[in-house]
Amino acid sequence: MRAAETENAELAAADITPGEAIMAGFSMVAADNPALGETIRAAARAAAAEFRGLVSSFEDGSRERKYVSELLMCAVSFAAGLARRQAERAHRVEAAEQERALNFKRIVQTQRTSGILKGGVQLLLLGGFAYAIVKTIIGIKVLEGEATKLDAQYASLATAMASALIGSFIKAWWTGRSIGQVDRHYKDALREAKCIYAVEARQEYELAAQEANLAWQKFTGKKPPMTDAFRVLVLGLLAGDEAVEASAPA
Repeated sequence: MRAAETENAELAAADITPGEAIMAGFSMVAADNPALGETIRAAARAAAAEFRGLVSSFEDGSRERKYVSELLMCAVSFAAGLARRQAERAHRVEAAEQERALNFKRIVQTQRTSGILKGGVQLLLLGGFAYAIVKTIIGIKVLEGEATKLDAQYASLATAMASALIGSFIKAWWTGRSIGQVDRHYKDALREAKCIYAVEARQEYELAAQEANLAWQKFTGKKPPMTDAFRVLVLGLLAGDEAVEASAPA
């Protein structure tokens, strides 16, 4: 009878595969992710609790308990590593957003300063300064002829208007170019943050899967049951998490 119970216990423990440890790790992370909504988070908490309950269902000190405890440690390690990588990604994204906001602020301040300087220049132009410069340096004699003599006020007004038009064009071009550069730099920073996260999150998975497979192999003496299809599934989940982050409002 006892031998039969032991055999059943071993079979039950062997039913807990390394893949379940990985999914339990996902559940632990999902349980604390507010972006998933309360319904999904509740389901994730239940799944994580169920996995922990499986561990306590085996006799303390038994071979089965040791095996499932190792799987639990793999799940916790995977969850902790994935949560840390997500926090690092969020920090990089936040830093990129702060840098973008600071750069936009600098552009606005530069525009205000240039507006003040431009206004001062136009006042000088309206006061006849440009007309005097043109008359003194260039020395256009036609301006002094009685038939074609121009009033200095009109010449200065025309010069100021031309300056305003040219200045507005240059200002609009420079502002558009600066905003484009800031936006490109921001998007590059976001892509870099997501790429770093994707690489590091996959490394966390590979490490957890390796440890879980090793625990399974020691317990059963068989080849790990985690297939390439399961690996593709997990990597797809990680890619899906990256896509959710990419679709979040900046």
